[in-house]
Amino acid sequence: MGSFRRYSLLGTLMETVKIKLAWCFILFGLSVPGLLSAQVPVLPAPGSSPAAQTGPQPPSDSEAVIRTIQIAFPTQGNVPSIEPQTYLYYIETRPSRPSEDVWLLYDEELLLDDFRTLWGTGFLDDLSIETTDEPFPNGVMGKHILYNMEERERVRIVEYNGSEKLNRNDIEEALERMEAVIQLDTFIDEALLRKVKDILTVMLAEDGYQSPTINTDVEAVAGGPKRVQVTFNIEDGPKTQVQRITFVGNETISGGTLRGQMKVNKEPTFWPLSIFKESTYKEHRFPEDAEAIVQYYRERGHIRVQVGQPQLTTLRDTPDGTERWVEMRIPIEEGRQYRLGKFEFEGVTVPTEEIVRAQFGLEEGDYYNESEVRDGIERLQMLYGASGYMEFLAFPDLSPRDQRVDEDGLEVPTGGPAIVDVIMRAEEGDLYTVNRITFTGNRTTRDYVVRREFRLLEAGVFNSSALETSVRRINQLGYFLPIQDEDITVDQVEGDEFQVNIEVPLEEQNRNQVSFGAGVSQFEGFFGQASFQTGNLAGRGETASVALMYGSRYKNFMLGLSRPYMFNRAISSGVTLFSQEFRFIGQFTQRTTGGNLTLGMPVGVWSRMFMGYSYEDVKVLELNPLYTDPRVLQYNPFLRDSLLIGQDGRRTISKLSPGWILNTIDNPIFPNSGKRLSASFEYAGVGGNTKFYKPRAEVIWYFQTNESQSVGLRFNGEYIVPFGDTVEIPIFERLFMGGEYSIRGFDLRSVGPMDESSGLVLGGNKSFLFNGEYIFTLAPPVRLILFFDTGQVQARGHRFSKTDFKTSTGAEVRFMMPVMNVPLRLIFAYNPQRSGVLDNSFRPESAFNFRFAVGSSF
Repeated sequence: MGSFRRYSLLGTLMETVKIKLAWCFILFGLSVPGLLSAQVPVLPAPGSSPAAQTGPQPPSDSEAVIRTIQIAFPTQGNVPSIEPQTYLYYIETRPSRPSEDVWLLYDEELLLDDFRTLWGTGFLDDLSIETTDEPFPNGVMGKHILYNMEERERVRIVEYNGSEKLNRNDIEEALERMEAVIQLDTFIDEALLRKVKDILTVMLAEDGYQSPTINTDVEAVAGGPKRVQVTFNIEDGPKTQVQRITFVGNETISGGTLRGQMKVNKEPTFWPLSIFKESTYKEHRFPEDAEAIVQYYRERGHIRVQVGQPQLTTLRDTPDGTERWVEMRIPIEEGRQYRLGKFEFEGVTVPTEEIVRAQFGLEEGDYYNESEVRDGIERLQMLYGASGYMEFLAFPDLSPRDQRVDEDGLEVPTGGPAIVDVIMRAEEGDLYTVNRITFTGNRTTRDYVVRREFRLLEAGVFNSSALETSVRRINQLGYFLPIQDEDITVDQVEGDEFQVNIEVPLEEQNRNQVSFGAGVSQFEGFFGQASFQTGNLAGRGETASVALMYGSRYKNFMLGLSRPYMFNRAISSGVTLFSQEFRFIGQFTQRTTGGNLTLGMPVGVWSRMFMGYSYEDVKVLELNPLYTDPRVLQYNPFLRDSLLIGQDGRRTISKLSPGWILNTIDNPIFPNSGKRLSASFEYAGVGGNTKFYKPRAEVIWYFQTNESQSVGLRFNGEYIVPFGDTVEIPIFERLFMGGEYSIRGFDLRSVGPMDESSGLVLGGNKSFLFNGEYIFTLAPPVRLILFFDTGQVQARGHRFSKTDFKTSTGAEVRFMMPVMNVPLRLIFAYNPQRSGVLDNSFRPESAFNFRFAVGSSF
């Protein structure tokens, strides 16, 4: 048979790593499922047929030629998972073609190249090449070449077993984020398996499981050769909980104070605070705690403080082994406490040094405070940005006097005083002007409606503060989805490096509220309604509304129109005509017809002054007989006049209402930040037969605690006093509380001074209301709100008393109704202080109530 030669994997391993082919060739070579079971044909053994001895022969002076090439998969039963033709694609060596008298010479270097190329495909776990010699009758040596291959295993199934904390969806989402998904029908990749194990370990650590056990099993499955199932067997281990946090090395700041700076890892607290604070140890987020501690120290002069990695000491395990309570010991190197020495500025030329220095709350001799330095830099950036220098940068250069730098650039202690000199190095940049301001996406809203809210002018100096103000003013319109600062594009003009173009992308939202239907609520009772309101009439920014409602308690017809700009000036105007009838259960029915006119003008960027005039014709009907009971009238002598008894039950009110409002709230429907301050004074004395004055003040403040949570607060106070020939305030002008827009857990107008004998609520002349909300934004149109409401109403001659406050607390779900375009509110309330309050059925107010309403609470 001649000589035998074999190229094995071990003999040429160093050579094989040189070849790396593109994955497109791999994908080209993948077989279709129907051919995976096809066996590689085995050629007849060399010399087994007479034709092999008597057929065509190469020239007698020829070097060795290639007789045959074979591919074999001996360890797989000669059943490959990839079509054999794919492997032939990568093999450059070709057999001779005697029938065409084409004789291809045997080339050992080419054979080695085949070896490298095949191994470089990544398809194989083992590869060897065997050559067998068989000479021709004329003595020329013929070569039979055999490629022995063992393919890599391919993934058919991936399983994650054993973990009680991690579910498959969470795992797959995490792997996709980290680009570590194990794709089915791909080759086993040991590096990828290790990466997946690392990701699973991190996922468990994020939830407090610091010592999980994760093993990987690879088992063959049916469906073809080299098909395997990969199983990750996960044991979560105990969940690590922090029992105690101690600090080592802190001398100037107490451990309790340092624990208070930590934002993530916390000691356990008592119920009910433990509902909101967990004590799970999160190693991956300890750098956040360390940074908070470092910042606290650096705000107090410790500019060289260092916080080490915590050491965990096991204190106890729970009997079932599910939890492990540990002590965190955090090493601290405080360093010296430095005072401020020289504080100089470099690179400042536009404002005076006095103006720049005034932005920093630091004086020579104070302890160095990094927070003051950082806040000062932010104020400087705002100052420069408002002057057109949008590229301004500044950074502090600290030089401690107890250190010097040697020839090698290393800091060497000198034993000097703990004083640090600071040079604030500034790069002012260039002055920019605005070339063009463009709005995109406002398909309905006219360009001038948006442009008049913009505080920047084309050809004017660029002002970053004015840009932020402009974004907030546009958001306040409510015509568009909220614009974020990062959505605004500010680009330099090509060819003019000192001019910028500003592009504001807008996405309009529906401000039309159209509704037809019927329903039931505490305020309206059973009702039918048809209404239309648009906050952006024909894209001109005007508000128009028409409403018709007929209910068992409330009837309303209303027409309204308001314009924020009149005569192309920032003078707002509005007019409303209405006819209403409201039946207060168990009390009386009020019928009102009238209208009002309002004018307003700006007195600042965020504030406006208003003057309103209204005229109302009010009639009181269907009085509860208890009101006219002689015993009730005997003990409440003012009640006869208040209820218009003997006056045909009718009053006319003509009043002027000057007012002022400051509004920086970011969104009118779902606010997150900003404040609204308002004050008004109603003067009913310009006609009509009812005279009184009514001052009112309100403070509303929203602030964000993080991206998805915010706090809302409202303080409201009112006071009403009759004058002239009006002795008592009519019942319909008196002050009451209760309902979804004041104290949520109480019935409408159920809180206020009452007649003890009958239980009738008579109302008062002064009130105070507080509402607090903690808002969770679950999705942009859905919010969960935890609330606390408290307030009281007092009659003339009575003072506010802390024992008279009525309180309600609970939870509210608020979401946007897609058709009506107003928020729907589902309210669950608990009333802890409800003593003496009767509901609208004259029964003691319930401890728990469920209500629904539309709109916002404040």
